[in-house]
Amino acid sequence: MLIANNTGVPAPEALAAINREGRDAPLGLRFEADQAELVCAGAGVDRAIAQLLALVYEARCDGTWSRLKVCPAENCRWAFYDRSRNRAATWCQMGECGNRSKARAYRARHRDDA
Repeated sequence: MLIANNTGVPAPEALAAINREGRDAPLGLRFEADQAELVCAGAGVDRAIAQLLALVYEARCDGTWSRLKVCPAENCRWAFYDRSRNRAATWCQMGECGNRSKARAYRARHRDDA
């Protein structure tokens, strides 16, 4: 799903996996006078999955979800938060992953020219 925040389209298998895990996640709602919040129940791995799903839901609701991305570098794949003003960051670190990718693309273009 975070890869989709770089490419724009979530993979059907990613959606299926999240929906599958969400079916059994011990999540509930707690209502108070002025708000409602997601509550995670259970223990161990089940609780961890519920907490992750709750965070994803809240990020989708508050608009920060699109800023959570995965670096597209095959040897990296770190998740990162896009702090750029226009939400267009692609790489976890431009100085490393982005630079390597751009250098490879440059070499490939010039190899094709030669």
